[in-house]
Parts: sequence; C-alpha cells; structure tokens
Amino acid sequence: MQKLTLDWEDRFVKNNRKDILIMSHAAHRFGSKEELKDDYNLLVKPYKAIDDENEKTREEAIGKTKKLADIAFENGAVNLGRRSGCTGRGDDYNDVMAWENLQGFFATFIEKEKVKQVLAEYKKKDYGISVVVGGLVEEIFDICKEIGLKPHTTLYSFGISDTCSNIFIFLCQLLVLFC
Repeated sequence: MQKLTLDWEDRFVKNNRKDILIMSHAAHRFGSKEELKDDYNLLVKPYKAIDDENEKTREEAIGKTKKLADIAFENGAVNLGRRSGCTGRGDDYNDVMAWENLQGFFATFIEKEKVKQVLAEYKKKDYGISVVVGGLVEEIFDICKEIGLKPHTTLYSFGISDTCSNIFIFLCQLLVLFC
C-alpha cells in the first residue's frame, strides 16, 4: 500500500489513463495519526429530494452551494472540485463551478484553522445544505466544540482487508456529517 505523506500533492490519486492528479474521497486516505493530522476534506451537497422540488428550490440550492464553495476556496482549500474539474490539477475555479447543478463539491484543506474558519462561516450562513467533514476524530470534534457545532452522525472506516495475507489494515479517518 502507498503511504500517505504530509505533502498535499501526494494526497491525490494518480489517474492511470491520464497523467493528472484527481481528488480522492476520504475513504481513500490512510496513514498514521501524525500523517493525517493536517488532512481535512469537505463534501458539500444539496439533497435532491428537497432541493430539487421545483425550479425555485433548485436555483436557491445551486446558489447556496456556490456561495459555500466560494467560502471554502477563499479560505484556502488546496483543492476544490467536482465532476467538471478541480483546482488541484490546475483547473480554473470559475470554470469548475460554472456547471450549475445540484452536484455539490469536494474541498481539501491542510490546516485545521482554515477548516475551522470555513465551518464557522457555514454555521453563520445556516443554508441547510449537507456538509460532510473528514479528518481525525479528535481534530474534528475539537473544531466542532470550538465553534459550537454538534455532530449528529459519526462514520468510522475500520479499514480494508488485504486478501493476500488476510491482514486487516486500520484507517485513521472519520466522517462527521452536519446538516
């Protein structure tokens, strides 16, 4: 298995068909506690059943999602992307966000304070858009406590099975959902 390093460019997965870097979801992150200490990611996504009820709710959700992406980008996301591209591989932020749909976006941060700033701003906005935060348990809960957020769901990844030696490799990650 490839070891995760603290260099943010190494936090992305190489696409075998193209020599480009693409964003990885939290489930693909693994390493020691020290290696993952400064590795945070957000998934921000409207809920289709509610936000796509009619044209008005759809447009509102798209606008709110764009504003949340702006906040993440302006506060130091080292990568921000969606199906249309990502800034970590050099795509222009405005081009990435130009596709108006309910897809949402991913953002990656390497500084706890920047994630805290973003989540504090999201809390003030209170848009009702789903936000999933990935990182170490202690770090995420510290951030939540400091800014007055109460996590409602915690998802742990207990690892992957190595089929050759049947060794269970534990992943150091957590996803905390906020709505």
